[in-house]
Amino acid sequence: MELAAAIPNRFEINSASWEELEPYYDALVIGRMDPAYMDAGHQKRMSARQRYLHYFRLTHSANRPLSFNWCGFLFSYLWLAYRKMPGLACLFLLFWYISEAFVLAVTKGTGISQYCYWLVLLAYCCLAGVLADPLYFRACRSRMENALTLPHDQAISALKNRGGTSKGSMWILLIATILFKPVVDTLIHSAVKILF
Repeated sequence: MELAAAIPNRFEINSASWEELEPYYDALVIGRMDPAYMDAGHQKRMSARQRYLHYFRLTHSANRPLSFNWCGFLFSYLWLAYRKMPGLACLFLLFWYISEAFVLAVTKGTGISQYCYWLVLLAYCCLAGVLADPLYFRACRSRMENALTLPHDQAISALKNRGGTSKGSMWILLIATILFKPVVDTLIHSAVKILF
């Protein structure tokens, strides 16, 4: 019995076993990359694949493990874009800009703005590190729910296309951030001067 026929909607996905869902999550994690390529001595890719599948298995079984993603911590919105979550990446970037404006407004003229800036940056990075895996699980789960209305082979193919990583999205967002950073800084400083 094909999983797509056995699991036509999200409510039945919750009752499916991990063994039934693992090929779909695996397709999302590796994307269009050939598994033989991944198994041929590419330990970093394999360890990332195993790490995410282990986290997804625990989360699916309702254990909801607390995890910390170092890539999410170090690269926050760029990691989200790399994992094909550009909407969330843009939200994280916007959240950072709002946090930066808040720090400037609160510490205006006090001389402690630099220390507060680094403290808020650390808190932002920690938040990104803690939320990275749950956000990735939810994104994969949502993609899988949409694909499981298709027959098995088509669902796997659709998930491989929607899964994996996107270096292009990450680079586009990084270049856009670098190019627009002076404009955003000017807007933030102007808004702080006007409002406070």
